[in-house]
Amino acid sequence: MIKISYIQKLIQQGEHQQLDFKFEVSDARKIARSMVAFANTDGGTLLIGVKDNGAIAGVRSEEEIYMIDAAATLYCKPEIKFSIKTWNELGKNILEVTIPKSLSTMQSVRLFRFSLNFVIPVGVSREVKFTLTTFRERSPYLNDSK
Repeated sequence: MIKISYIQKLIQQGEHQQLDFKFEVSDARKIARSMVAFANTDGGTLLIGVKDNGAIAGVRSEEEIYMIDAAATLYCKPEIKFSIKTWNELGKNILEVTIPKSLSTMQSVRLFRFSLNFVIPVGVSREVKFTLTTFRERSPYLNDSK
């Protein structure tokens, strides 16, 4: 009888509302979006080093952990608490990142490392409103249609 590992059992479940596979973490902002999504729903698990089809690719653990930590501290507001376990599966490192459900406030992704506050008084011309709309459409971090 072949014993199936914990990671293989997770992979067999496939991706769903509380489980997402990531090949790698190349952008802290992108991983922050996934972390915020889990925190704002029922919580969840990211398996880093697993392709979308369930194939195990492995990761360079230290670099990936650094990017995940940067995502949680720099781009999540308020900061998201998480836990990481490193698993060795078929000679490759897989990171299991567990994000609990946020019990206090709604989480959001900080788009920049600074804050932008706009005060638009009543009766402002349409030109200003159009400019803000144009900025929103041009920013890859503000337009989720991609």
